[in-house]
Amino acid sequence: MKKNNQTHPPIHGGKLSLFTTGENARYVTTMSDAGFKIVYFDKDNMLFLINSVLGEGFASDLTFTNNEKKTLDADGKTVIADMTCTTPDGSKVLVEVQVAYKGSLPDRMLAYGSFLIQEQLNELLRKQKSEQNLQRNSQIPGKSENKEADSVNLAQLEDYNFSSVYVIAFVGYDMPQPEEEGVEHSDNFIRTAKIHYDDNFGTFSDKISFTTIEVLKFFKKEEELSSNLDSVVYSFRNMGMEKSMPGRFKDTPMEKIYTRAELAKMNTEDRFHYFGLMMDEMWDANAMSEVKKYHLAQGIEEGIEKGRKEGREEERIQIALKLLSKGFSDELISELTELSIDEVIALKEKYQP
Repeated sequence: MKKNNQTHPPIHGGKLSLFTTGENARYVTTMSDAGFKIVYFDKDNMLFLINSVLGEGFASDLTFTNNEKKTLDADGKTVIADMTCTTPDGSKVLVEVQVAYKGSLPDRMLAYGSFLIQEQLNELLRKQKSEQNLQRNSQIPGKSENKEADSVNLAQLEDYNFSSVYVIAFVGYDMPQPEEEGVEHSDNFIRTAKIHYDDNFGTFSDKISFTTIEVLKFFKKEEELSSNLDSVVYSFRNMGMEKSMPGRFKDTPMEKIYTRAELAKMNTEDRFHYFGLMMDEMWDANAMSEVKKYHLAQGIEEGIEKGRKEGREEERIQIALKLLSKGFSDELISELTELSIDEVIALKEKYQP
């Protein structure tokens, strides 16, 4: 592992470029919920990402849908935790960023995909019942549409022709390798799973697919990038630590992605909010997955609380140092990190002489 030459405490696991915006960096990191929403809650950027992952020409347009769980975007408005899009042919595409291990990702992705299918089936049934009620009511003068069209019983559905569903996950940790006998381990950073027969008979259904992109397995340098997918994954891995956009991205769709990610484009309140969200994400991704998991494995319950407190304190210091490097006031940093003014000043004197 490359030696860390920074003067402040390192992030757990040494994965600073994935979990947070580096000191003096110019851009947010898209390998986080907060940064991902800032950059990709934008039609052009999301369309470029989806076509890069699922194949050039996959979608000519999209609309954002089912956006309920909210955080922020670069304009200070609210966006969702996982983004779902609908393409002109009705296909549903859900894209999420999974920074830390939180149980079985395949199970989570399967649940997400099933939910998107369920939504479509519910809508198909409502449409079917509405049409049936209109036809029945047309034969009875003066009778209005039956409000029972809003009730859902999929056993009554006559047509299950729902649109295709695609679930994409950018993963910030090493996914467990398969344990089945005869299955080879793979270093591929992108893999797609579909529903096939177990005797090589072919595809059982092409209506749902799952794509995982393991960012930690992507090692290409700027001069080695050879596709739009390479460029997108490169930005997920490196953007948070970069001080300038790679020259090869000028006058390409990647330029807009980097422009939207610029911290300087955000007002003070939005930057403040972003770093606050990053502090929470850093704790969830690092302290919980490293400190708590370690102590749990050893059965030391009292160590969990101690690790939580120590990890939280370190994350507060990390955020405070980054905010200091961005020129935030001592008072704002104290409010955001819950460090005292004296502690903030002491950090400034120690690490920023």
